[in-house]
Amino acid sequence: MRKTNFLYPVAALISILLALPCAQLHATVYNDNGSANTYVLVTGDTLKINSGTFTGTIRNLPAGAVVYVSNGASFKPTLFSSPSGTVINYGTVSLSIAIFSPGINFIVENYGIVTHNGNLISGADGESWTNYYGAIFNVTGGNLLINSASIFHNLGTMNVDSMSTGSTGVITNDNILTTAKGIDLNKGTITNNGLITVSAGRISITSTGTLNNKCRTVVNGPMYNYGTINNNGLLWIPYAAGANATIHF
Repeated sequence: MRKTNFLYPVAALISILLALPCAQLHATVYNDNGSANTYVLVTGDTLKINSGTFTGTIRNLPAGAVVYVSNGASFKPTLFSSPSGTVINYGTVSLSIAIFSPGINFIVENYGIVTHNGNLISGADGESWTNYYGAIFNVTGGNLLINSASIFHNLGTMNVDSMSTGSTGVITNDNILTTAKGIDLNKGTITNNGLITVSAGRISITSTGTLNNKCRTVVNGPMYNYGTINNNGLLWIPYAAGANATIHF
């Protein structure tokens, strides 16, 4: 009688399983159709908001975990504290300073609409925010601060009350960025390949701030430059024609 030896396949399977991180062995996909549930996610987990409005709590979103918001769905948590995972949005995301503070390596990929009420401070290393073509990103009632090696890349439409950079924060605008109250470059870099409009207020650049303007920047207010401007486009300051014009270079 011929004997079949299963030792090698079994040993190979054991080796593969042992090589996998524990989180991948226990990864879970949660499907939510609009609830007030509480989720504690681990690395490898995915929470899919398929429909309706999620108004629950995310108590843990570590690196490698994902919140996915489908087209037509809304993500409006009552608590979303220090996430370090990824949010992929095709629907609507509503956040506020009262319930949300991003953590290290937090990633946002927005294809829908994101609105944040109050100051939004991206101050943890490795944070990455991308607003894609056709998407809208709003910051109302506060300042958007990109700080400490954080990156914001706008390919869609951004509307912010005010905006600032600090440390080694980087903002790249490839489409439309509008701010009502001005921009402060306190260190960091802004590169404009699209249209930046300061509806009112100023642009202020400190000695360690850099503005790379490669397309159009319109400032309906004073301009203060004590740092670096690399202008290869149109820097238009209609405010300069007024009686109280202030431009410092």
